[in-house]
Amino acid sequence: MRKLILITCSLTTIFLCFGQNVGINETGATPDNSALLDIDANTTNNKGVLIPRINLVQTTSASPVSSPANSLLVYNLATANDVTPGYYYWDGSNNVWVRFQTEKSWLLHGNIGTTPSSSPLNTPADNNFIGTTDNQDVTFVANGYEKMRIKSDGPNNLRIGMGTTFVANYNSGSTPSLLHINDWGNTVNDFAALNLTGMNIANNSRQGVINFAAAGATKTATDLRKTASIESYLEMVTPDPANQVSGYLSFYTNNANNFTEKMRIKSNGNVRMNSININTNDPTYSDNPFIKFSVTGGFAYFGNFNCDPNINGNNGMPGHNFNAGVGALAIGMNRSPGSSGVDFWNTTSNGQSAANGANDRGFYFRNYNTSGNEQLLAYIRLDGVYAYAHPTISDQRSKTNIQPLASTLEKIMQVKTYNYTLLSREFDEKGNIQFVDLDTRKDFGFLAQEVYDIFPEMVSKPVDEDKETWAIDYSKMVVILTKAIQEQQEIINELKEEVQQLQEKLNK
Repeated sequence: MRKLILITCSLTTIFLCFGQNVGINETGATPDNSALLDIDANTTNNKGVLIPRINLVQTTSASPVSSPANSLLVYNLATANDVTPGYYYWDGSNNVWVRFQTEKSWLLHGNIGTTPSSSPLNTPADNNFIGTTDNQDVTFVANGYEKMRIKSDGPNNLRIGMGTTFVANYNSGSTPSLLHINDWGNTVNDFAALNLTGMNIANNSRQGVINFAAAGATKTATDLRKTASIESYLEMVTPDPANQVSGYLSFYTNNANNFTEKMRIKSNGNVRMNSININTNDPTYSDNPFIKFSVTGGFAYFGNFNCDPNINGNNGMPGHNFNAGVGALAIGMNRSPGSSGVDFWNTTSNGQSAANGANDRGFYFRNYNTSGNEQLLAYIRLDGVYAYAHPTISDQRSKTNIQPLASTLEKIMQVKTYNYTLLSREFDEKGNIQFVDLDTRKDFGFLAQEVYDIFPEMVSKPVDEDKETWAIDYSKMVVILTKAIQEQQEIINELKEEVQQLQEKLNK
């Protein structure tokens, strides 16, 4: 009994002496005044504090603890749902268990002693990296809102979405990569933009490059452009380069390791393909700025072709082979001086027309049947125009003030017909027409000047006879003749009736 009373008195004395803090040690040292509980392992230094060990269910469930206090610390032994073994504390404001992170973290001001991953692409990463090790996307957030996402599509696949969590799916291919940039604005000023900005402001300096390279290309400056490239250059820097510059866009492709520029869009909007500059007679100009679009080195095709290389040996090529072709066809609108609308001419040399009559050249329109055989539909040559048919629009809905045609029979009798020999037309340096006796073709028809006095609607009268010729729309003569035939038939019917009446009188 005495011992029990002595121990009780001793403990009472300890708690009275150290009621503000508690010290646990083997030396009897006084606890530090800043600590409510001061545990000291001296003198052995081979013991620690053992936190209570429990089996948590999940972070959002307090179980097995009943009404845990805020900041309650435990060590979880279980692996269940979203909890794994480790230290957890209770966050009373959110009612969840929060795990202490024991792995290395990326710091706001950077890390030291890191070892980059040395794993090949599309294989599990080793050493240090930023990302996920499970099948979950990597998201990047700013101001609390997701701005970019890398999809977890597995090896040999890469999808990155900026401005969208619904990254577009692949179109095709077994090893695809996809960058999806989305703009979710709803005003005319909102748009998605990708800026490539260079710091060099000298003339002909490169400002931005988009390279397309084969998978086996090495990491040299040249091989990174192994297949194709789009590059932007400064074309002209004014004395105030910070505010006034102009540039052009170049397109490069590779052909048997010959990486060259194939197309350029200039600062004035002109487009050059194959040859970047159009030759001019003035050496002070390296390019003709008035030619807005040029394709040199061959023929330019416009349209869609559907040639089967297995049909009739066409080898997938529409039309004839033009291996021996020379020159290029230029198309211009409303050149001044002159009154032409659309001009076609050959740029080979001065005086050479686009359709050379001596060689029976011109413009041809062809069709290919299902067997791949060529069929000539129409042509325009110096010796005339040929076509299977030329329908003329005559829709009643397109006409107004419709009136019966007046009598034409009397006028038809005034039209004269002729046989003649055609003269060839040439143009002098001023564009004036010259008629020369180089053609021996015989023909027949009307004279436009005479027909104009009788049926002016059939004739196209030139504004300037020095540069244009008279022309007749022979198709309109069909209408005139139809009306005349109808009138003749009425006369014939009247005469037949008179003859019949006379015959009846004679028979009485």
